[in-house]
Amino acid sequence: MNYLTTDFKHIGTDGIFRLYKIENKTGKGIIRRCTVFPGIELCYHTIKMTDGGNINKTGETGITEINHCREGLFECTFLNGNSLSLKKGEISVNTLANKTKTTNFPKAYYSGASIILDERKAAHTLHRLQPVLEDAKPDVSALNTLFSTNEQSRILPAAQITEPIFNGIYEPLSMYTLPYLRLKVMELLLVLSSLETNSGKTQPFFSDFYIYRVKEIHDYLITHPDSVLSQKQLAASFGISLTMMKACFKYLYGSPLFQYMRTYKMQYAAQLLKNTDKTILEIALEVGYQNPAKFAQAFRQECHILPSDYRTAFKTGILAAPY
Repeated sequence: MNYLTTDFKHIGTDGIFRLYKIENKTGKGIIRRCTVFPGIELCYHTIKMTDGGNINKTGETGITEINHCREGLFECTFLNGNSLSLKKGEISVNTLANKTKTTNFPKAYYSGASIILDERKAAHTLHRLQPVLEDAKPDVSALNTLFSTNEQSRILPAAQITEPIFNGIYEPLSMYTLPYLRLKVMELLLVLSSLETNSGKTQPFFSDFYIYRVKEIHDYLITHPDSVLSQKQLAASFGISLTMMKACFKYLYGSPLFQYMRTYKMQYAAQLLKNTDKTILEIALEVGYQNPAKFAQAFRQECHILPSDYRTAFKTGILAAPY
């Protein structure tokens, strides 16, 4: 399977793995790739960059990709205007027939693994393994039914049933690398193909317009922590509906807008308490609270201590400040 674009340069081998490198002005990344079975490949991704370019330019029909995010955050947009965001611990399953437009790693670091299935060849391989696997044979058609939705991907959150398998995939026994990886990959495919069709969630998609607008809103709020605009006013100011703003913000940043901003504001307030002599009232106003009592309540809920006690404890050395 030759699904990597010319952005990736083959730079050598490491045992059973073929090594590929991608590099641009935002950083570089390494992919370690091996054929586990005919039609089934395993890739390890170690990315230290923000802009991954356009990884899947041409689109490949009949290829299913299972991705697991170990660390970091992966985002991509497709030519049809849809987008995908994969967070730590999550699994995405999608078809490479969807052509990508952009690929980004917002945290400038991504570590993960992918299993690539050539649906025709993988089905043939599993058929050949039938005498060994018996009733435990993974069903590729079930995977396709469960996950392949043409224009969409399915996201599975971190789960107890799959995390131990991926932990094993990330730390193979060196003496038995290929046989061990074959067992772990087969175990994962068996578990995924046995899931009910309502397992996980279909990845919500938002057009470039909504992605762009919500990122603008995020940047505005981060640079204006004293903003007192309501969410309704905020959505209207940026020309999108309140419902779409809420849904897209949670999709992009992992938590509801109110919760995300309260955490950010209290972390920022903690820095001001540590590093400045501003009064509690001044700090409250700087993070958008007109009422110092409400600010103190929010700070305590977030940091488990009152702002005045936080400042005193930090300056006297009693508290090793978490922010």
